[in-house]
Amino acid sequence: MKKICLLICLLLMMNVPCALAKEPVPVAVMDFALPQGISSTELAVDGSYTGVGDFIIKELLTDKRFNLVDKALYSAQLVDENVRTVGIIDQESARKIGKIMNVRYIIYGNVTELGNDTNENGIIGIGVDLHNVKAKVTLRMLDVQTGDILLVVSGEGKSESSNVKVGVNKDYGLKFGTSLVSSISAYNAIQKAAVNVIKIFKEKYLKMEEYRYEK
Repeated sequence: MKKICLLICLLLMMNVPCALAKEPVPVAVMDFALPQGISSTELAVDGSYTGVGDFIIKELLTDKRFNLVDKALYSAQLVDENVRTVGIIDQESARKIGKIMNVRYIIYGNVTELGNDTNENGIIGIGVDLHNVKAKVTLRMLDVQTGDILLVVSGEGKSESSNVKVGVNKDYGLKFGTSLVSSISAYNAIQKAAVNVIKIFKEKYLKMEEYRYEK
């Protein structure tokens, strides 16, 4: 009899995680804004530009804790309601997004930094300039029902770039001050920053959920 009771207890304990398992959280990822003065056209690679939001969606698709709702399916409604969906989202726009897309949370933000350190080589305008392109992405997670910002995280990315100078530099990408940087390097730096920020976000979100459960 004791063995049977013990077995039942063990089975109940094994079922606890299943009982506590939560449904995936409905969340929508908005468009991340680029720094002032930088356009998506300048960052286009092979004629197209993949935004930070797209990188973040790709990283979240494998996380079963989230149910991603595609913003593109609601683009017409969002435009009709004059809802801001790029960069920093105000609370009224967030509330409308939640209602239109039927989500509880939104993820949004911007590329807060994009620049480079230049190591100039050569003399009299002849040589090679080496650049370390740096990008920083800041991400926020907001509860559209309460208007509370639940998480704010930042991630950084770096990429090398170089250009040969003969006499006068030719513009072949982005210009930071007097330096010319390839669009591909800037694009890669942003992509790495996006991947890093979502990695940090996942860690922070897990800790936040554990804290909520303990309470």
